[in-house]
Amino acid sequence: MVQFIDYDPTTSQKLDSSPYNSPHRKLTIPKLGISRPHLPHFVRTRKFWIKFSLILAILLIPIYIGLIRPGQDLVSAIQDDKIQAAKVQVAVSIQDVITANKELDQLDMRIEKTRQRLDYFGFTEALPWISDYYRDSRHLLLASQYGIEGGKIISEALLPFGDVLGLNGKSPGTAEDKLQKIVEVMPKIAPRTDEVAAKLTLANKELGTVNPARYPEKLGDVKLRETLKSAKDLAKLISDFMPQAKDVLTYAPIGLGSPNPKTYMVVFQNDKELRPSGGFLTAYTFATMTRGKVTTDKTDDIYNLDVSVPNKPRAPTAILRYLPLVDNWNLRDANLSPDFRVSMGTFESMYRKSAQYRPNNGYIGVDTYFLQSLLRLTGPVKTASTGDTFTADNVVEKMEVYAEKVFLNAANRKGFLGELMKEVMGRITKAKSDQWSTIIQTLITSFNEKHILLDSKDQDVQKLIEKYDWAGRIKEYDGDYLHINDTNFAGAKANLYITEKIIQEFKVSIDGEVTKKVTVEVTNPAKSDGFLNGPYRDWVRMYVPKGSQFVSSSDGDVRTGITEDELGKTMFENFFIARPLGYSSSNKATWSVTYKLPFKVTGHELKLLQQKQPGVSGPDLVIKVNGQVKISEPLKTDKEFTISF
Repeated sequence: MVQFIDYDPTTSQKLDSSPYNSPHRKLTIPKLGISRPHLPHFVRTRKFWIKFSLILAILLIPIYIGLIRPGQDLVSAIQDDKIQAAKVQVAVSIQDVITANKELDQLDMRIEKTRQRLDYFGFTEALPWISDYYRDSRHLLLASQYGIEGGKIISEALLPFGDVLGLNGKSPGTAEDKLQKIVEVMPKIAPRTDEVAAKLTLANKELGTVNPARYPEKLGDVKLRETLKSAKDLAKLISDFMPQAKDVLTYAPIGLGSPNPKTYMVVFQNDKELRPSGGFLTAYTFATMTRGKVTTDKTDDIYNLDVSVPNKPRAPTAILRYLPLVDNWNLRDANLSPDFRVSMGTFESMYRKSAQYRPNNGYIGVDTYFLQSLLRLTGPVKTASTGDTFTADNVVEKMEVYAEKVFLNAANRKGFLGELMKEVMGRITKAKSDQWSTIIQTLITSFNEKHILLDSKDQDVQKLIEKYDWAGRIKEYDGDYLHINDTNFAGAKANLYITEKIIQEFKVSIDGEVTKKVTVEVTNPAKSDGFLNGPYRDWVRMYVPKGSQFVSSSDGDVRTGITEDELGKTMFENFFIARPLGYSSSNKATWSVTYKLPFKVTGHELKLLQQKQPGVSGPDLVIKVNGQVKISEPLKTDKEFTISF
């Protein structure tokens, strides 16, 4: 405690009392029990400190020269590598293969110097804990070098075609020009893919030894663990793809009309009147590909082609039962299979009977979602036959108006669709090179979401298409499987409004037996207009693993049907009607099926493949396990899930 004490200035004796404002008041601080350390005399001498400084210098200078300075050099080299890698990335982004090749050479030399500087610290491999990080660093650098070597093989293979492909930083012309040049070059560089694959396999092997879990989540601003994991995943993805690259470079040009032209029958599937393979077959045209260049001709209404087919067989049971006033199996109803190749096989067998049959190399199915995506790229398009302007926002409604009202009695009432597609494709192929990447991404998205389907009569091309899941096939799968397939039988164009939810509920017993309940909810949220929307008449099929054991169902208008083997699956089917809003007490139709999987679960996980139906934007998907929601998302593409129990 701090005290103020009065004192006598002459004797320094304490006084008994004094005025509060006495000038003789003295501040005293009580002792805290801390005594000043007593240093030996020699420590306090100048000679001691000179010797101490010399000894410290003798110890620190080797540490600086032997460890700190090499460490600084290593960090500096890594920073230089990053700068050089950025230069490679810039060259690739502007498609300048000549510059990219030179920058890869520089990067290769820099990484080699970095590796040599890292080798200096090889002694740390004998040290606990530190050795793991040293080895990881070596693996990462070696992986980088293998990746660079693979990149150099690719760039050197492309160098002779740099000017032809526009890979010199200059514009190669239109998208069509570039596609034609790519088709010409692909077979010539295909043989070098084996060399690239070998290098990337080595890179992937080096990265496979690195464990991201031993690193912190972040180091400064860098998400270290996530970056390492992403690098490993990307390397594996590329390494896995490379064996397929040779097939792509070899067989894709064949499908695109090189060296011989290929003609495909393009069928328009109206997804607003949904059918199993994506939509009602409403019109068609022919597209001929000659070394990547696309030309179209002869567009017609499917009804006109249907008239030319003689001796039609009696319609299948589903049509006789659910499609009013139809007794024969028409060409326009040929796509009853959810497997596009099977549907087109049926179509081909009927079409061959027609006097109008035109030999072709396969079929391409497109829907309105694909047409909308192209119109987003081109902007508004005007057609001569309609005198009207079509946009991504109005094309679906205007297509129905012209087909069902304006041109209802015309000889080729849906011919304007081919004209529209021809105009749109003309703009796409004449697009400038800066739109190339956007066009490619749009096409890939449409393929993945099944708004474009391909079926080739060339076996090698077909294998390539199926490998990328662009053929609309019902796939084999080792695990749980589900595909819901809806068919609009005389329900107008109600799919313009229909929404769907698919709910899967898993229950697993102690011994691993899986009981599953799948519920399909279809809602018609719009009012009837007497034109586009009306009662939605849905023939719905549920494809599950072959051998699944039916337990029970909530029946619709008819009892649930069971087929034990269709397309390699067990199939449950039903028919119900989702009436428009205000049409009745409910505008929702629901159907549930409970069944047991044909196998038991071992462990705590189950793989599930859910395949999306072509021609739909994506139903809402909900997956529950023992009553708890595990997944809730729209199903845009075929997707594999891991269900944890």
